[in-house]
Amino acid sequence: MRQVFLNKEALSIKEVCQPLLDDYSVLVSVTYSFMSTGKGLANVLQSNQQHYSGGIPEKIRHLVHLISHQDTGPAKNIIKDSGSYIPLGQSCSGVIIAIGKKVQKFRIGDYVACTGDGLANHADVVCIPEKLAVRIEDENFLKEACITGIGAMALQSVRRASIELGDFVAIVGLETLGQLMVQLAKLSGARVIAFDTEPTRLELARKSGAEHVFNLNDKDFSQTIKSLTSSHGLDRVIISPDCFCDNIDELFLDLTRKKGTIVVAGNKKAKFNQESSYQKEINVLFSFSHGPGRYEQDYEYGGYDYPYAFVRWSENRNLQLFANMIVQKQLRLEHLLEKEVQLSELTNLLDQRNNDGIGFVLDYDKKDEKDSGACPVQLLKKNLDSGSFIPARYDRKVKVSFYGLNGVTQNGILPTMAGLKDFAIDRIVDRNISHALNTANKYRGAVPLTGGLEILRDIDQTDAIFFGSLKGVSLENFMTILEQQKSLFITHPLAKKESDIRAIEDFFEKSPESKLFICFNRTYSPFIKKIKTQIDQRSVKPMMMNYRVNLKAVDRVQKKSDQEGSIIARASHIIDVLCYLNDSKPVSISVEALSPRVNHIFPTDNFSCQISFANGSVCSILFTALGYEDSGNERLEIFYDSKTIVMEDYVRLTGFGLPQTFDELVREPDMGYGKMLEEYLKYMNLPKQDLLSSIVRWNTVQSLTLAVDELACQGGGEKTV
Repeated sequence: MRQVFLNKEALSIKEVCQPLLDDYSVLVSVTYSFMSTGKGLANVLQSNQQHYSGGIPEKIRHLVHLISHQDTGPAKNIIKDSGSYIPLGQSCSGVIIAIGKKVQKFRIGDYVACTGDGLANHADVVCIPEKLAVRIEDENFLKEACITGIGAMALQSVRRASIELGDFVAIVGLETLGQLMVQLAKLSGARVIAFDTEPTRLELARKSGAEHVFNLNDKDFSQTIKSLTSSHGLDRVIISPDCFCDNIDELFLDLTRKKGTIVVAGNKKAKFNQESSYQKEINVLFSFSHGPGRYEQDYEYGGYDYPYAFVRWSENRNLQLFANMIVQKQLRLEHLLEKEVQLSELTNLLDQRNNDGIGFVLDYDKKDEKDSGACPVQLLKKNLDSGSFIPARYDRKVKVSFYGLNGVTQNGILPTMAGLKDFAIDRIVDRNISHALNTANKYRGAVPLTGGLEILRDIDQTDAIFFGSLKGVSLENFMTILEQQKSLFITHPLAKKESDIRAIEDFFEKSPESKLFICFNRTYSPFIKKIKTQIDQRSVKPMMMNYRVNLKAVDRVQKKSDQEGSIIARASHIIDVLCYLNDSKPVSISVEALSPRVNHIFPTDNFSCQISFANGSVCSILFTALGYEDSGNERLEIFYDSKTIVMEDYVRLTGFGLPQTFDELVREPDMGYGKMLEEYLKYMNLPKQDLLSSIVRWNTVQSLTLAVDELACQGGGEKTV
């Protein structure tokens, strides 16, 4: 399918695959979408340019901060991401071609209007949460309905103004959003006065119902406003984000009457003089997007709704009302939607971005299109630019496909694998097509996809599949893929309950040739290997170890996983390191977790765990999200034979009571990804009788991880393993 992206200063149309459907969403084959032009489009392009080149001192300061804290991996990725593709679009209309399992209000074939930044994109097919789509009863209004998303934002702004019959209402800024505000304020019984700097938009405002229009560049309209309002001033002022004039806030603060209301729509920056606002007791309000529910995860993606009696006009109800007003012909939209452009001709229009119009309708020409939005998933055409990339080599052996792009995948596995001659980066699959596209653009030869596990089953040429995200993937899914002779590579343990561990053991007893590898990379880091060599020479077996993880520092570099807790996703790696260093069977664990009285602190992020081993060693793990981010990520202390070893963030290794040659300081942490991938190659070629030992070790770590997770969720406790 086709989709419009923003790349640096240019718009481009790319051929991509259709988005992945989830339980609470619908797939929509887009018929029309609305795109702003004039200053609206220019502003988007300028904002994107600033994203890359603006605020250079702040960006440099951030990079220096990362590098000074040895976080060079993320710093490199910031530089590589300078050519990212950003999807565009926020309002469209079309027909539903697929529905999620838990969608209740829609059926395949329904005509709908859709909204949402990053969701209602300029694309042949979009995936929209149920709450961000509303039904259009008459197919003949699909073109007008493509503006519903913007209309709901205008409607929410007018609601915030609490307009009463006869009020003098100023609408400031008359691009698409402002033009719709004019009509809605008029329907609310207001006497509308419109302001802008462009004569074309002022004329459109007259057609929309404005009683008076004024050019902001004129100096004498203030006196006219006083005359119109009998020197009392404006009752209501709504400042649209489309307004680009300087000092607009102070100007309309003077024109607003005492105890009047000013509504700032969208994320426009507003600077009001506090003294003037105080003297006139002016209410300054802000209007947030489409209404209550926007950007609320449980509302938009979880199927929850606000009680009708308490939140009368939620986001979805605003959308539905505006759509109904279109069908009932209560709004005049012909003069706003006069210009219609075929999607295929969009690039020819880019030179007109500075015109005075408010936008145009993108027509996807679905009537004549053979490959409609309902077509099966397509591979992205290898139309990648010649920008910076890391070559993915194809001259030997293992082809790896990636499913889910998380921090470990982006910062560790992919860059390391791309530099090894024995690997080839084949497919990159993510539910967000722009993420897949941007990542594939760095590794020439890689093909980005979006979709579910069915895509991976159909890729016969892939030797191995790396799962960066386990969201929505069950243990049965993994076993099915293993049965197809695919090698699985995952970031952390599969098991989420004890029965899963038994199922894994049973599976590998029946199919010992199956290849499963868990990305416990720290075990392969040079520092851990060096520590292991040293402590294996000890004369007294028992040791004391303490491993501290500062989650505040970790989260600065890597976003927190949204599907598993810190224990399964993170602590499992630390448990594996301690088991590897002790080389002894764990016998018991005890956990003490924080009992927070606030909602933003979680016991699974703040706990202390003690593991006892059969050789007499005792190891402690401290996880906390309460620390200062610059106090370091990870610290390991080992006490044995009157000696002490301290490892800090995998960049500093210090031995007390050991030769000075043991000490080491490096500029960049080596987390073991390279050695782990080399070990993975050897693992894939092992005979089946040699594979079970690795499965036994991983199951031991999984069992400990689940026990720690269970006890931490209970607030603490002890358990024999």
